[in-house]
Amino acid sequence: MSPEICSKPTSIQCSISLYPMGSTTYTAVVKDCIQHLAVLAEENNVQIFYHTMNTSLYGNKDAIFSIIRQFYFYAEKRNPDIVLNVSYSNCCPEP
Repeated sequence: MSPEICSKPTSIQCSISLYPMGSTTYTAVVKDCIQHLAVLAEENNVQIFYHTMNTSLYGNKDAIFSIIRQFYFYAEKRNPDIVLNVSYSNCCPEP
């Protein structure tokens, strides 16, 4: 990988997708959870990007790992059966 792409070893990017299982109000669950994620990102100075099928975060890796943990437990409280797909990369260009 070229040095200009991997120049920030303390920064990572992650992509997350939340799937509330068995919920007839899954859209409301996802929207509420993403709003909570936005608050966590702002509190931790992490950039957040919204996409149709996922949400991406970019910032300090310790902050992102903490945010994802908090997000998981928040989503689980909103809907007991969830699938949360998370992909991490320490070698993405800055957004």
